Amino acid sequence: MNNRKELKNSDIKVLDFVARYKIMRASDTIILYKSERYRMKRIRELVSKRYLKRIGRLYLRLDYYGIKAVKTFGNAFKNNNRDLDYIERLKAISRIAATSLESITEFIPSWELKDKNEFTIFGRKKIGDIIFSNIRRAAYYINKNKGTVYIKQVINDITKDEKLSNIVVFTDNFNIIQKQYSFFKFNKKSLLIINNTKVNRRILRNYHNISYHEITEEIYKVHVFLSDIMFTDFMIDSNHYISFMPFIDISQLFIIKDSNSRDKIDILTLKENEETIKKLYCKAKLIFIDEQIGGQIEGLI
Repeated sequence: MNNRKELKNSDIKVLDFVARYKIMRASDTIILYKSERYRMKRIRELVSKRYLKRIGRLYLRLDYYGIKAVKTFGNAFKNNNRDLDYIERLKAISRIAATSLESITEFIPSWELKDKNEFTIFGRKKIGDIIFSNIRRAAYYINKNKGTVYIKQVINDITKDEKLSNIVVFTDNFNIIQKQYSFFKFNKKSLLIINNTKVNRRILRNYHNISYHEITEEIYKVHVFLSDIMFTDFMIDSNHYISFMPFIDISQLFIIKDSNSRDKIDILTLKENEETIKKLYCKAKLIFIDEQIGGQIEGLI
């Protein structure tokens, strides 16, 4: 199978992904192959023909013919750094980058960022940029083994770069972030905290299919209007406002809290965010939209 003609379109997409992001979790290829049985068959074939090589049981990287193939596609390829910490970083990047597969969500890894000097100075913990909901956000990642010291390093990196206005922090340790939310109060337009789960990555990949307005009207059973105040999304009347916040936006919550608004403000969010939002803004009425979001992306892998 050392011939591009023998590669399926989905195979080529897998090789392109691994060339760009260095490695790929084998289970994420189902987004491209659609069927688990077919996915396993194609991966076995690509591994046996040396297009891909396994890293342990879960991850894949390019093998000899995979490297040759992506070069014929016109893609640049550089061998991976074998340092264990770097491999763990790549695993996180590749899983988050998989939100871009078959999606208009886009992930640009740190090594593709244009201003390399700025990245060296400011972005030691930055893993790249992610674009969804028509907004480009600087992306950071905190894995489950990192504690307070690492979190403060991430905060320091974000604080240093005054040009950053929209940020997202993915974390495998949602509990520790919940305990330290107050450290994340920056003068930023938006700071999302996303629990790095398979479900949330699926939501991100299908974010363009989610209708804020439709979900909101389905919940309230009335016509809702675009809000006339900057820190909420919709309004039912001049005293009842709604913030559509599937993922925690620390910046928006602090703005709502600091506004001392006497208006009624509801927050539509995921159930997992309940504890943190109540700590930040206890007056808000929380309405959980897990079911509604799930319904709008039902049937999508």
